[in-house]
Amino acid sequence: MNNNQTDDFDFMLDSFAHYLRSPLTSIKGAASVLKQTQVNIDEDSKQELIGIISDESERLNKIVDKLLWIIRVEAGKIQVKYQQIELLSLIESVVERLARLLKKNQLQIDIPSDLPSVTLDSELIGQCLFYLIENAAKFSPEDSEILISVCQNENKVTISITDKGVGITESKQKEVFSKFYRPPQQLNQLPGVGMSLAICQGLIAAHNGKIKVKSKVEQGTTISVELPVSFPS
Repeated sequence: MNNNQTDDFDFMLDSFAHYLRSPLTSIKGAASVLKQTQVNIDEDSKQELIGIISDESERLNKIVDKLLWIIRVEAGKIQVKYQQIELLSLIESVVERLARLLKKNQLQIDIPSDLPSVTLDSELIGQCLFYLIENAAKFSPEDSEILISVCQNENKVTISITDKGVGITESKQKEVFSKFYRPPQQLNQLPGVGMSLAICQGLIAAHNGKIKVKSKVEQGTTISVELPVSFPS
């Protein structure tokens, strides 16, 4: 491991350690109060503490998932298992997983009615779409539209996620797929480790696909995933 790799690894560990401590502290605090049997806690307060433990546990699980995904990507351990799937069903299943977060947005899905089933790895592409849609929701104002669109061009399918968020300056658009990148204006506003797009790039590269960003400040961002696919004859 050279010096640059060592620095990257150390920085990654420091970043994850920082973001692991926050939910762990919240869980420990809530559990400590519940554990104190001598403290009289009303039912509403008890449910609030249980909710904190549940929410922070989910947050902790997502952080660990990202750590495992980035390790697999960095180690070149992404194995693509192709299978025939319906893209609409895959997108709907991802949206369902994010239903709680997406409540504040107006979600639109635009997929050609005659789009045939495609052959790709549903787990990998599903995980990529999860991170892209999650990011769109996190960085979008309340009640704004998020558009998920799909188009077919010969032996390629392009999936685009468009939001009406703060946007990314042209000079920063080349950096968004770098590990630990986070928009400067969001550093102190939203939690995160800046790994999602780096993971997505690795998952798409494993499919011999491309991922691109197009953005304008104060207008929004579109992330497009272009995948070579085969269609049933």
